[in-house]
Amino acid sequence: MIIESNAAKLAAKRATPDDRAAVRRAFEAMEDAVAGQAEYVPADLAFHGAILGACYNQFVF
Repeated sequence: MIIESNAAKLAAKRATPDDRAAVRRAFEAMEDAVAGQAEYVPADLAFHGAILGACYNQFVF
């Protein structure tokens, strides 16, 4: 909670359109996983990784 909430704030300010698309794709993959159509862990990691990458903070990602 300490890292990700602040990373999400930074990502909201700094994300490029491509970053936002990556977060959206990862979120949709998580929805598919919850519906039983895909594996959850890879989708979850992609989602959180997309947020961390979009914050553009070298100490976070």
